[in-house]
Amino acid sequence: MRIFIVFLSYSKPIFRLFYGCETSVSNYVYLDGQYIYFDDYSNSGPIHKICRIKFEFNAEKELIREIDGYNLKIKKDGDWFYYIYNDDDDASFETLIKKFKFDGSQDTLILNMNNEGGGNLFVQDGWIYLAYSDRIKKLNAEGGTLQGIFVAQEGETIQVQRVDGNWIYYSSCWYKYDSNGTGTGTAINYKMKTDGTGSVKL
Repeated sequence: MRIFIVFLSYSKPIFRLFYGCETSVSNYVYLDGQYIYFDDYSNSGPIHKICRIKFEFNAEKELIREIDGYNLKIKKDGDWFYYIYNDDDDASFETLIKKFKFDGSQDTLILNMNNEGGGNLFVQDGWIYLAYSDRIKKLNAEGGTLQGIFVAQEGETIQVQRVDGNWIYYSSCWYKYDSNGTGTGTAINYKMKTDGTGSVKL
């Protein structure tokens, strides 16, 4: 029997394999009925090692893809893993959106965003969503051009929580600042359609 223990942190779930495996890893990616996929990442350098390990006693982890870069975000949709990161192989530190199959094959460039920041990554039904604190963009998972679908109002900060079906769920916060420059605000939850229209308070 293997024991899997999952820790929930502020930014992302982190798990440890405690029994029947020689390694201890963090940065959970995806779990299915046969494998756990994870990023075996060391803070000492930019190399992300995307691995998988079977639900079997004494199974060994299998390296399926190395990603040389920083600020990696990765999501699963259909038969693909989609990811965005800052490329460490180029002096320009370009932001790239790519995808690969579950076995690590067919690593494919979807879009080079040049020096534009990556934002938080969401993937749903063949569409990629990039969420920033003040805007949301979307891109066909097969490639094309980023489309701006939502822009926050001046003074408004948004945080996308998830994309589910035809809806984007997010929070909106307006900060008020006192004479010392300390900001306070209350977040209100909304949902909007995936084309950026039809915002509804929850």
